[in-house]
Amino acid sequence: MNEEEILKLLKLTIGGTTPHGSHGIDMDEIQPNIKLLGSVATELVCQLERIANAYEDRQENSIQACGKEARYWIDFIEKEVLGV
Repeated sequence: MNEEEILKLLKLTIGGTTPHGSHGIDMDEIQPNIKLLGSVATELVCQLERIANAYEDRQENSIQACGKEARYWIDFIEKEVLGV
């Protein structure tokens, strides 16, 4: 699967995340979907962090490259997405 297909699958699986202004819908459907989205995003970032920590300093070039790729994305998320 490519990035676009994975994102489409996640959106379909998680469901809507745009509040409607209707208390019942927002609290019963939208808020749980946002919570799920946050949990999935957190797990994905944690996976990147574990990969970076475990492999970025390895001696084997291919393993090190994988760790450095994960570190690149952690740094990108911190700087460009979160503005840390």
